[in-house]
Amino acid sequence: MKKVFEVDIKCQSCNGTGLYVGMAERDGAAVVCYTCKGTGKYHHKFTYEEFSGRVKCDGVTRVYKTTCGFVHTPEDVEVDGKMIEFSKAGVSYGDWLTGCAPLPVKTLYCPKMWTGQRWDSEACKKHCLVGCSINHCPNRKNMPECWEEYETSENIKQFHSCRLLRWGHYYRNTKGRLASLSECNQPGRQPLK
Repeated sequence: MKKVFEVDIKCQSCNGTGLYVGMAERDGAAVVCYTCKGTGKYHHKFTYEEFSGRVKCDGVTRVYKTTCGFVHTPEDVEVDGKMIEFSKAGVSYGDWLTGCAPLPVKTLYCPKMWTGQRWDSEACKKHCLVGCSINHCPNRKNMPECWEEYETSENIKQFHSCRLLRWGHYYRNTKGRLASLSECNQPGRQPLK
């Protein structure tokens, strides 16, 4: 059932003055605020539905944390002779609904991109600048080594602490690599502490 919430608020466009001063208004000139029509107040009407649970998203089969600016698909794709393994990354929609966290597409982007540039490998500290493209990274051919460094570093626990506490579905396998919940039901998996 839809509900309506109404409130009069101080106009955010003009800060309640009723007047707007921008780039074109100079030397003491102003125009009447378009948002509040000069009243200084804005009547905000918000129509909403109360949350009763997550709604199923038809047609989705695989979920990714982020695309890092690349096109994603649930199936593996070959690009310039290199296989991009989408099917080994992300998480199935069913597993995501139960709380599993999506895994990165390691054959497409590096840990620096995956973390929104909040983690640097030793190579990144030498070669990559903020905003640099992985396609231009001089260390791109060594991307598996960057992933290994990322997954075995101590600060991965700190970086993922909120997600680990909330979801608790990352486990370390016997080689120290992080595993998704669907991989965790195999012998030798230990929860991260």
